[in-house]
Amino acid sequence: MENPNPVEALFMRYLENKCTSDEVASLLGHFRAGNDEAQLRKLIAEQLDADNADEAKHKQAVHEVYASLGRQITGGIRPVGAHPASARRRASRPLVAPYLRNAAVWLLVLCSAGTALYLFKHRETETPQVTMLHAAAAAGERKEVVLPDSSHVWLNAGSSVDYPRVFEGNERNVSLTGEAFFDVARDPAHPFVIRTGVLRTRVVGTSFNIRAYPEDPAVAVSVVTGRVKVSSASASVDLLPDQQAVYGKSDGKLVAQPCPGAGALASWKNGKLQFRNRPLHEVIRTLERRYAVPIRVSESARECQVLHADFDDTEPVGRILEMLAVSLNGKIEREGEAGYRLVTEGCF
Repeated sequence: MENPNPVEALFMRYLENKCTSDEVASLLGHFRAGNDEAQLRKLIAEQLDADNADEAKHKQAVHEVYASLGRQITGGIRPVGAHPASARRRASRPLVAPYLRNAAVWLLVLCSAGTALYLFKHRETETPQVTMLHAAAAAGERKEVVLPDSSHVWLNAGSSVDYPRVFEGNERNVSLTGEAFFDVARDPAHPFVIRTGVLRTRVVGTSFNIRAYPEDPAVAVSVVTGRVKVSSASASVDLLPDQQAVYGKSDGKLVAQPCPGAGALASWKNGKLQFRNRPLHEVIRTLERRYAVPIRVSESARECQVLHADFDDTEPVGRILEMLAVSLNGKIEREGEAGYRLVTEGCF
């Protein structure tokens, strides 16, 4: 393999902050004469050339970084295209003035050029700071949020969403904690992406419910209209209406399954509590969040299935629990000032 040019090797070591002061002095020594201008420009150009397809901007960047170094040096390097008589007279003078020939000052000079080089390499790739907004529904509350693209989000009790003040870039990104129903404004050019822990739900324009409470053992995405893509770190599934993706937090598995009447899962946004073939412990947790009260249930009844139950959330929670207890041949006991306990011997 061909050995690298010594000047190029020193230049790369400098950019990696590995040069000693003697090496910095040696590097600058190569650029004392005006006839080394081409080589210095070449080294700068190579550093700016990565992923830069705009030739005009690239040439301007090289020119300005080079000029930045030149401005730091008395008798500076003449920028391309500058032909005043004074510049022509200086063409044969040393690149570095005599009083700048100590290593400490040379290091300062090259640092200035290195800073300019870094700024040009990153000027167009840096993302401007985005102003984020936060909306939350406390326990016992529901909240509707209208996003900047006119999409609507209904937050269930104990849930929150974070989103930018203005959607920019190729995607409309938001993050969710808890449960929410989304009615996303259609925009095929800018997909809508919801992040819930390790899951990403990607849509163009559709309506669906996401249940992703941190304390729940699984995350569920249920589609009402449109098409939804749900992805984890190792898998992805495409969903159509009345289908659901379930991600198990313990095993990391993402599966798709039928979900007849998916709209019932989002009835909560209209003040309705509808349960279809749900385990009792899940029903109880929903009631705890909605009414902001503690409810305990016998361990033997936790997995009992609530086959079909409809309630209006304006009904007192005690009344709802009494109806559930009757269906399980159990009873309700009060605990403390606001708590409840559902006692039953098992599933009936």
